Amino acid sequence: MKKILSRKLFVSLGSIIMIVSSALQGSLVWAEAIPSIAAVAIGYCVAQGWVDAKEIEAAVSKADAPEEECCDDSSDCEEEECGEGES
Repeated sequence: MKKILSRKLFVSLGSIIMIVSSALQGSLVWAEAIPSIAAVAIGYCVAQGWVDAKEIEAAVSKADAPEEECCDDSSDCEEEECGEGES
């Protein structure tokens, strides 16, 4: 639901609605309105693709990163469990 209700979508739909309303009122010719609508739609698709790619890239890099099980500053962590106590 988060992706559906994004700011990019609202801005794109608002722009398309303004273009269509201008064309319906006659202040903009449909021959000029159609390429403008297509440009807004393409811009939205490219922007959403960029965001999706960054999310996938972050998920992949997070999955590839090794997870340390305990070696933090907690008092219940034994040095032998983390491998720090070995010589």
